[in-house]
Amino acid sequence: MIIVATVVGSVLGINPSKQETVEQQLLSAQWVDEFTVGHRDGDRVFSQVAAMEMTPSGDLIVLDAGEHAITVWDAHGNETHHWGRQGEGPGEFMNPGGLAASTPLLAITDGLRVHVFEGDGTVVETLRLPGIQLALRPVIDSSGRTSVLTLNLLDGELRLQRLDDDEVLWRVPAENFLEQRLFRPRPVLTVLSGGRVALNLDARYAVEVIDLASAEVVGSIERDIAPRSITSSFARRVREYLANPGSAPSGWSSVVGDPSRAALPDDAIDEIEFPATFPSILHMFRGPPGETVWVRRGLGVDDELAPPVDPPDGLAPMWDLFDGTTYNYMGAVQLPEGFIPYAGDAARLAGVQKNALDVQAVRVIRIHLAANPK
Repeated sequence: MIIVATVVGSVLGINPSKQETVEQQLLSAQWVDEFTVGHRDGDRVFSQVAAMEMTPSGDLIVLDAGEHAITVWDAHGNETHHWGRQGEGPGEFMNPGGLAASTPLLAITDGLRVHVFEGDGTVVETLRLPGIQLALRPVIDSSGRTSVLTLNLLDGELRLQRLDDDEVLWRVPAENFLEQRLFRPRPVLTVLSGGRVALNLDARYAVEVIDLASAEVVGSIERDIAPRSITSSFARRVREYLANPGSAPSGWSSVVGDPSRAALPDDAIDEIEFPATFPSILHMFRGPPGETVWVRRGLGVDDELAPPVDPPDGLAPMWDLFDGTTYNYMGAVQLPEGFIPYAGDAARLAGVQKNALDVQAVRVIRIHLAANPK
């Protein structure tokens, strides 16, 4: 089935006076479903999908943190491997979160540990990071060497450290990542071809492209947009809904959570702090067409396509696309409702699809993008 997405101002809630600018910026998207797993009787059940990767051979690797497990499908949607359970032994996970894959290896971050496997689940090694370093995201370079992005829990230093020789490729101070604040920026990293990684560290729409071999900055992905401020009225509403979750209107679940849960005590609400601005970037990955960098826009992005911040999760996520070689901005796209992509290859996207009951499924689509006619 082929679906054509046409996004118009009434969907986005944009100012009609900016419609012409928006239509020039939006990309037209057509997609064909390849396979979905998780919404039919007898399908594998997913609890908390945390990460996905697509390999050069077309395999899809999914990390389900809730099930403490890895599942692999081939390009046709056939499950080929499944392993993992909760525990601290070989092939077991306690708090898995990050995933990297590069034939024939894959790596999983798991709290203070990093696991390296062959593609069929055979354990290569499990390493515990020195000191008190939280493993955030693994990286496998073109030569098969594994590095890991870590956050030192004592001094707040963010490091990219190679595992086989413990060499620190680069480090930056990142004390703000230890702060307990709503809407604080988090490290966002993705791996590009040619031994490059793209990294965003703060609320700005600014991504550094770093060469792993030399640790030098070789490019940047950015838009000249000042992050949108968090107003006192917005902060007041957040505190109000956290004190009384049942009073929160629809569209606030990303902040408040389940409206039936218990209210936060007054002293906890009094301690809530907010940064000055919303984060501009929430997620990045490499995907189609060819090698394109997909950037999930946060509430900090304030351009013609930006929805109002109230409610904060009232609209489908918007993605900005950049050429993976020149880093030029290509435009923006909105994907099927309820579909959040995690990974891609030259022609396909893989992500989580939620149904009306909020049940997760893994969905793979083949997508074609084109500029809207002027």
